[in-house]
Amino acid sequence: MSQQSTSIWGGVKRRVQNATQIIIALLAITMVVLCAGAALGILPWLEIAASVDGMEVSNAGMIAQIGFTLFAVVMLFFLPSNARIMQLEKTHRNFHISMDDVAKAYTISHQADRDGLFKIGSEFDSVRMRIAHLRDHPALATLEPSVLEVAAQMSHEARDLAEIYSSERVKRARTFLMQRQQEVDTFQENLKIA
Repeated sequence: MSQQSTSIWGGVKRRVQNATQIIIALLAITMVVLCAGAALGILPWLEIAASVDGMEVSNAGMIAQIGFTLFAVVMLFFLPSNARIMQLEKTHRNFHISMDDVAKAYTISHQADRDGLFKIGSEFDSVRMRIAHLRDHPALATLEPSVLEVAAQMSHEARDLAEIYSSERVKRARTFLMQRQQEVDTFQENLKIA
C-alpha cells in the first residue's frame, strides 16, 4: 500500500471514528429524553408485540426502550477512553523528533552531568544512566524514548565540557571574578579619593 493511500485511509478512518462518537452521544441523549418523556407521561412508550413460549410479554416495548437507553448510556462511558486512544494514535502518527524536545532533555542531562551525577566511564553504561535519569525526570515524562536517547547520547559526547565547566568550577570562577570586581571597585574608589 502506498504512502498516499495509507494517508487517505487514515483520514477516512479518523472521520468515521469521530462521526461514530458523535452519533453515539446523540443517540444516548435522544434515548434518555425519550425514556424520561415516556416515564413522565409526555411521550408514549415504544410498543412491541413479543411473546415467549407462546405467552405474550406485557410492556415489551418499554423494556426494550429502557434496555436500549441503558446500553446507549453505557456506551458513553467508553467515549473518553476511546478519545484518549485516538489521541495517542494521532500523536504516534505525527511523531517526529522536535529539536526543542531534544534541547530540553539535553539541558537537563548536561546539568546533571555538570553536577557530577554520572561517574561511569564506558559509553554504553554512561548513555544508559543518562537515559534512566531523563526517564525519571518529571519535566520529560511526555517525551518519546528516542528523543531521550538522542539527548543522552549528546550529553555523553559533551561530558568533557561538563567536566571542564562543572557546577563547582563555575561557582569557583564566579566567586573569583566577584572578588576581582570588588578589588577593582575598591581601587577605583581609592583613585577618586586620591
